[in-house]
Parts: sequence; structure tokens; C-alpha cells
Amino acid sequence: MGAGASDRPPTGASAAAGRMRGRLALADVVGLALALEARQALLESERRTQDRALAPVLADEQGARRLRRWVALSATPALALRVRRVVHAVAWTRAVFSLGGMLLGWSATSALLSIRGPGGRISIAACLGVLVALPFLSWLATLFGGLLRGRRAASDRAPLARPLHRLILRLLPASVRSDAEAIFGRARAHAALLVRLQRALATQFLLLGGVGFGIGALAATGIFVVFTDLAFGWSTTLDVAPERVHRLVGALARPWAELWPAASPSLELVEATRHFRVAPGSPGPGDALSGSSPLLYGGWWPFLVMAIACYALLPRLLTLPIVALVVGRECERVLRLMPGALALLESLASPWIESGGEGGQERASRALDAMVPEVALAGWMSRAAGGEVPVAIVWAEAISPAAIEAEIGAGLRIHAAGGRASVEADAAVVRAVAGSGGALLVCVRGDEPPLLELLDFLAALRAAAGAERALAVVLVGGAVRDLETWQRKLASLADSRLAVARIERANARGAA
Repeated sequence: MGAGASDRPPTGASAAAGRMRGRLALADVVGLALALEARQALLESERRTQDRALAPVLADEQGARRLRRWVALSATPALALRVRRVVHAVAWTRAVFSLGGMLLGWSATSALLSIRGPGGRISIAACLGVLVALPFLSWLATLFGGLLRGRRAASDRAPLARPLHRLILRLLPASVRSDAEAIFGRARAHAALLVRLQRALATQFLLLGGVGFGIGALAATGIFVVFTDLAFGWSTTLDVAPERVHRLVGALARPWAELWPAASPSLELVEATRHFRVAPGSPGPGDALSGSSPLLYGGWWPFLVMAIACYALLPRLLTLPIVALVVGRECERVLRLMPGALALLESLASPWIESGGEGGQERASRALDAMVPEVALAGWMSRAAGGEVPVAIVWAEAISPAAIEAEIGAGLRIHAAGGRASVEADAAVVRAVAGSGGALLVCVRGDEPPLLELLDFLAALRAAAGAERALAVVLVGGAVRDLETWQRKLASLADSRLAVARIERANARGAA
């Protein structure tokens, strides 16, 4: 961001960033994270001037659309270049995973089809185990770890998440690595917010690697089928009848048996290609290829090709669009909850107060520039309620239930915590409100300093309620300096959905 924006909104410098419009994507998250960082580097007067210039242009936009539009209008050419470099680097990483998987699939298939057992046979069981069973099981593990467990608590990371993230960052060029950390949790607040997006991106990378593996395996199998003479066989020390093996492969071939009957092994093929390990020169069933037509031993290749395509490749191709939708959804969520985004939206939406001196301007904008912004309680409630009844928690008897209902409205679900309440009682309140919906209000005495006991309660409340639920600390009474003290102290929680509101003690009838 440039310093000293004029009253007219910048236009030419934002042309490149404006091309990030369209559906929500990774570019929006990276652009907002870097733009907010650049905003924090500006002086307060420069931020006020820029927000005052952009507010009329963004008046018709709301929420995530306003944030994306703000990035497009305020981005300098240097910032737009950094965003493009990060997005291109992530696309390059996707290509590396795809090509790496393709190389691995080609190498594994070539090795398996080059290893010949007794009588020059290739083990069809080994081919199915490495090229079909392992990829299918890894797809299930990826699906479970990346999507089905995607709504776990932010602190509950998969065991391989951090090594995988370090690997992804190492694959990126050094020139963009620091900027790419904007989506891999550079700060504690980012780490808690971005864990689900990170998991979705890691799932996408792994699926692309699996797609590459399947393509490489199919390509190598096709080359060997065309240019070599493959003879497959199977054997086992266990007493397994060929009929049972035929039923197993028949079940595996059921998805394509009607379309390609030759790719469903017959009982004759299963019986003829079984071989036994016997002493050299000793006669035995299946000891030589001469027992049946030599062409029969190559009859397994259609089944192998279809098994790779159906179980190793197709599930990933069907899952990739779903993961792309999940990535887009998580990008939208992160865009709304990015640390500093709420303060920016409040700054753009709040009226500007002019005063005769520079000190007055600084005081008027100080609350807007704080990490934990002050919000008007009525407007915040209308945006955050989501159609559900809000929950009010009165901390240490800061206000009476009748007074809080008079200020906010009747029908609130009110709980008491802190003060003379025990730790077990506070924990019970956290559990009770976590299972419900609606915005959360924690009413405290504004003229008393925030204590560690309350901060611990807010942290536990956030962990139980989830990262997306709106939470506001309502100060009952107190002066402007008390508000600033609360804003600075609450900023240590690094909670992007936390806000501060005030109730004047004179209006809080019946406050304790």
C-alpha cells in the first residue's frame, strides 16, 4: 500500500489486483493477508485518509465482497505482483505433486512388470497390491483426514500436517516463501484460523499426486503391453481354490464387466495362470507356460488396466471437484475472519469525526485502528445474530438480568459466571452455550481491568463455541481510557471474531 493516499480512490494501480474478482479463491486470501499487513505499516493518519477516500466507493458492498473490492482498489503494483507470485507458486506446487506422482506411478509399474518369477511370470497379485490396493487405501485415508475430519477443532492437527506444510513451503521458490506463509499460519491467530484451509489445500495436493500416479501407472502398463510380451501368474502358499480367487476378481471387475467383458478374468484364466514353486526339473501343475496357450497368460492385462483406472484414478478425479469447492468455501470463511478484517470493515462503515486539532483526530480513530474494534451494539447484534436468540453471560454480576434485557431486548438466554462462581460452574456455562447458537455477549464492568481469569474464560468459550461464532465483550460503564485498556488486553487473545461494545452505566438500569 502506498503512503499518503489522496481523497480520490486509486484506480490505475489496482488494475492487476482487480483481476482477482470472480469466485472466491486463494488469491483473495493471500491478497487480503498481505494488504492488511501493508495497512498496519502505515501511519494512523495515512490509514484514515485512505479509508475516507475508499468508503464512498465501497458503500454498496458488504462483507467479503467489500473486502475483496477494498483489496482491488488499495493494492499497489508491488502488492499485486506479490499476490500473483504466490498464486503462481501454489499452482507450480500442484504441478510438482502431479508430475511427481506420475513419475512414481511410472517407476513402480515399470519395476513390477520387469520382475519375472518362476517360468517368466509377473505376479498379478503384486501388481494389484501396489498399483490398485495401496492407492485406493491412501485415497480413503486422504478423504477421511482432509474432508471428513475437516471440522475438527483448529488446534487438533493431523500428525502429518506440519511436515506436509513444511514440504510444501520447501517446494516453493525462496522469493515467495515468506509471502506464502500468509496461508500457512505465520502467527498464532492465523494458525488457528487457517488450519481447515491448510487441510483442504494439502488434501488437494495429495489427490493431484494420486492422479499423477494413476496416469503414470496406466501409461507404463500400456507401453509394456504394446512393446513387450507380458505373462502373468499368481500363487499362494495358502490352500485357496481358484474358484474363490475367481469370485474375488469378478467382484472387483463388476463395475466394468458389462462394458468390457474381456477385462473380467474367467475361471479358465484363473486356473491356468496359477503356478507352484517346485524343485528345478520336477514336474508340477503350472510349472511351465506350455500347459496352455501362451496368449492366455497375457489375458490379465485388461483387468489390470481397468482396476488401476477404476480404483486408483477415478475416485480421485471424482473427489477433486469436491475438494475445490471446499477450498473455495474455506477461502470465503478465512476472508471474513482474517485478523484485522473486522476492524477494517468497521472503519469503512463508521462516520468520520473531524476535530480542530490533530489530537482529536487521533482519539477519534484510535478505536477503529485497534486490533479488537469497538462496535455499536445494536448494529453488531443485527449482523451477528443470524436469526437465533443471543446468549448473554454476565461476568461477576456486572449487570442485572433485567438491565441487560432492557438494553438489548427481552428473550435473551442469560447465564452468570465469574465472581463468586466456582471454576466448575464457569466450565458448565461454557459447555451450555457451546451447544447452542446465536451471538455471544460477555458483560463485564468497564471500569475494572481485565483479569487473567476472564481472559482464560474467553479463550475457553471461543474454543468450545468455534472460530466463526460472533463474540463481543460488553463493557458496562467505564471511560474512554478503560475502553482502550480492554481493547489492548483483549488483542492478546488473537481472536478475529472478537469485538468490544459499551453500555453507559447511567443507561444500564439496575446494574450492580
